[in-house]
Amino acid sequence: MREKSKFVIFFIALALIVSLFTACSSGGSEETVTDQTDPDATSSESGDEVVELTMFVNHPWWTQREWGGAVAEEITKQTGVKLNIQVAADDNQLSLMMASGDLPDLVFTADNVDRMADPKLSYAWNELIEEYAPSFEIDKTRKAVNTVSDENFYTILNAFSTEEEWNSNDKALPGAGSAGLAVREDIMEELGNPEIKSLTDFENVLMQVKENYDGMLPLVMDINHLGGFFKAHFGIDVGPTAPWYERDGELFYETRHPGYLEYYKYMNRLYRNGLITAENFTFADDQRDDQMVLSGDAFAHMYVMRVADANNTNLEKQGEDFRYKLLTESISEDTVYINSMIGWSGVFITKNNKNPEASIKLMEFMLSEEGQKLGLWGIEGEHWTWNEEGYPQFNYDVNDEEYKGEEGIYWWGLLGGSAVSEGIGNYVPGLQSTEGFQMAKERTIYRPELGLVNPDPDTEERNILTSIQEMIKNEETKIYLAKSEEEAVAAYEQMMANAEKIGIEQLEEWATEEYQSVIQFFE
Repeated sequence: MREKSKFVIFFIALALIVSLFTACSSGGSEETVTDQTDPDATSSESGDEVVELTMFVNHPWWTQREWGGAVAEEITKQTGVKLNIQVAADDNQLSLMMASGDLPDLVFTADNVDRMADPKLSYAWNELIEEYAPSFEIDKTRKAVNTVSDENFYTILNAFSTEEEWNSNDKALPGAGSAGLAVREDIMEELGNPEIKSLTDFENVLMQVKENYDGMLPLVMDINHLGGFFKAHFGIDVGPTAPWYERDGELFYETRHPGYLEYYKYMNRLYRNGLITAENFTFADDQRDDQMVLSGDAFAHMYVMRVADANNTNLEKQGEDFRYKLLTESISEDTVYINSMIGWSGVFITKNNKNPEASIKLMEFMLSEEGQKLGLWGIEGEHWTWNEEGYPQFNYDVNDEEYKGEEGIYWWGLLGGSAVSEGIGNYVPGLQSTEGFQMAKERTIYRPELGLVNPDPDTEERNILTSIQEMIKNEETKIYLAKSEEEAVAAYEQMMANAEKIGIEQLEEWATEEYQSVIQFFE
């Protein structure tokens, strides 16, 4: 794609500001993503023949291999569209399909978003809306953050909401990906319930487990969330979607953060003391940690905020008599969660699409308030009812992934769900995760402007960024598994020296310039 012009950056920032003022003056407690003035426009109840479209889901871990369950059936009923699902075999499949031009009707992806936003590959949503769905209204902010250099937008990424939208509903809690940590409740009681009010306290508890429970691993981590809880509690103010932290108007790459070396040394100490294993860094999939938990072989489990609730649901199914307790309070004065999200995945309507009209009307429904509630929460009256305090009361266990998968709950909502819609669904009174989410929300800083700093494909800066990320992915394991703290520090310094050779300073200079072009409109 072509490099973004200063005009486009100005347009993005200006539109964000307009949207923020609009959100502040709206007075509403619920987020409305679209204004669907003609709710029957996409309904199949008129007797029209159902349109079948093929959608490629570029997430190899996606559990929904077929368009089935109550939610999918209701979406088809409302829109007249049935999807034939193809799930990516690996991370390279979409790139090969793009190169060959062998794309299906729709592509749902978080990767290659910039490349898919190309008129040679995809239809511009704004042009399809003008032609086929004039009632489909998208707010200015979402248009802005998804507009590319040709002044068109080719998708609307999900999982985005402004700070004002978050704050307009106190029941809207942070995303399910917020880092969480849980411990075995029975073992804590046997140890006398030692306090965990600091990272040192937690380390000491792990040592007690090692000394008193032979054969039990003190801590196991999900392979995709290694150290996430620790990073937040070391005060590393870097978001999950942008590798930058800001100081005095300048952007720096995340591993330069003063807290990063301390985090690395902490993780290395856990390894050297036998509290985590080298194997944990090479797990082949994200199920290995769950298997260790369910078999009773692990004391503490690092994953996301739902970790304790999800563990306990599965343990109950297995008939086990032990349970997990989530750490729901900050264990550091420096704890911070950064929300730099401008979106995660989006649906692209490819130039191979058999029915662009049905496709854009499908997305009109999925981005509507009705479509978001249906997709993320299920069918109202059957799966949930609305509580007058402003949240859905679920008629199912929200941590029962098997049931949600069978019904299609949550998964199909990701095609168009906003962060706030998903966040309201995270408010479930009585769950440990709700307490954890509330702690995270209190410690969250919203920095969407950081998410806008992203080099375009085929630019020198993108090549530098990719090379640094790949190098760190390969080198940081040497820090984690060093035989001494001195060796860990030396491995960190060597890794950063490699980053210097690749061009990290040039990358940071570019990032700072881009950041300055955006941040001035937020002041």
